[in-house]
Amino acid sequence: MMMDLADATDVSAIASLAKTDQRVVPAHKSQVLDLRAIGLVPDNIEAMSLGKAKDGTDVLILGSDNNFSTGQKTQFYAFKVVRRPQQ
Repeated sequence: MMMDLADATDVSAIASLAKTDQRVVPAHKSQVLDLRAIGLVPDNIEAMSLGKAKDGTDVLILGSDNNFSTGQKTQFYAFKVVRRPQQ
C-alpha cells in the first residue's frame, strides 16, 4: 500500500481517538503491488525497504524468513519502482 498523509489529521497530540470530539480524517491508501497478481505467493513478508540500484533506480525490497521451519523458505524480492506523474 502507498500512504498519502496530505489531508490526514495529525493525531500525535490526541490522547484517545475514541474519546476525541475532533473530526479525524484518515490517511488515504492505495494498492501499488499485488504479489499474487504477478504469480508470487510469499508465505510471510516480514521486511520491506526502499533502496537504490547501482544505476540509481529506486528499488523496493521485500523479505521473508523461514521461521526456523523446514516447511518455509527465506526469500527476497526486488522490484523496480516506477514513479507515475502526480495528477
